[in-house]
Amino acid sequence: MKGCLAKTLVSGALALAVLAGAWIVLERRSTSVLEEARARWDASGAPQGANQVLPPIDAAQDAGPIYTQVARSWASAGADKSAHEAQVRERMHAAAQLSACRLWRADMRDLDAQTIAGLAALTQDCLLPAADRAQAAGDADGAWTAIESVLALAAHLREDPLVASLVLSRVIAAQGFEKLRAFLGVLPLDAAHARQLLASVQRLHPEFDVLRALDGERVLVAEPAWESLVGERALLAPWRRLDEKQYLELAELAREQLASKPWEPLAVPEVPEIYPVTRVMSAGFAKLGGAWVLEERHARDLAEIALRLAIARAESGRYPDELAELGAHPIEPVSRRGYSYTRDGAGCTLALPEGPHSAGTTWSLPR
Repeated sequence: MKGCLAKTLVSGALALAVLAGAWIVLERRSTSVLEEARARWDASGAPQGANQVLPPIDAAQDAGPIYTQVARSWASAGADKSAHEAQVRERMHAAAQLSACRLWRADMRDLDAQTIAGLAALTQDCLLPAADRAQAAGDADGAWTAIESVLALAAHLREDPLVASLVLSRVIAAQGFEKLRAFLGVLPLDAAHARQLLASVQRLHPEFDVLRALDGERVLVAEPAWESLVGERALLAPWRRLDEKQYLELAELAREQLASKPWEPLAVPEVPEIYPVTRVMSAGFAKLGGAWVLEERHARDLAEIALRLAIARAESGRYPDELAELGAHPIEPVSRRGYSYTRDGAGCTLALPEGPHSAGTTWSLPR
């Protein structure tokens, strides 16, 4: 009996020794491969901390509190929101005048879902319909004020570098650009409104914004997720390191493609379930690249040129004979050629340059 017990104890001790040895090997290996992955990531120039992806802003210029208050009040207004529309439009226009925005909730480590949903809803149900009604009534000031609020919201949302805010921003920006293009052909635009619209348009940089969102997701979401999963459980540390190493390798590949050809679909390989944070986070990578980046870049460039043309006409009484008279202006990013500019009597037309991506909407400015 004592002999059997002794053998069992020896076998158990040997098993524990083997497990301890395996854990030590895994600990060292996971540390080594993560250090290598982090070194490559650091060399890419990506920001390393929350203060870099979310730099401090002037609280007096922060539109975030206004957006949060307006979005929540709109969501709680019930079915009949007509009594709230005028106040909402006024508050959204006030937010549009501010230069910064912070919707990220450090206490929640996330964006407030109610705020995001409310901003999406009030854009669709309040701002865009208000712009259409004003345009139909010939109220140029009301129409341009509403579009200013739409484009300013799109720009403000991107100051929180996350996939969710970028996705909402790009939808709102696309709608704002389409309204801007349509209204430019039928409504007078003074220099003051044109400058306000231009300020928001120039803050939209889709190629740069997708990289910021990729970096923000890692710093603001992935890193806290790893820490919360492991916590004080030291035995899980190697697994956490291997998960992060897997994430950094995928993020590095995504960053390389987004930096070179962000308008091509981003291929994301299947991630094993053993890496839960990487598996969840990498699913959002596919929303970053794709055709929408180029489409928005075209719309953004054409909008900027059109607004600068409108300012030139408001100040001098005529459109320039050539775009070069505006000074430095955007060029089409794929062909690296200038956008097409045609004078049409006292009016003018903008379009994409001839090339493989030339199919697109033209922008016409009135006589």
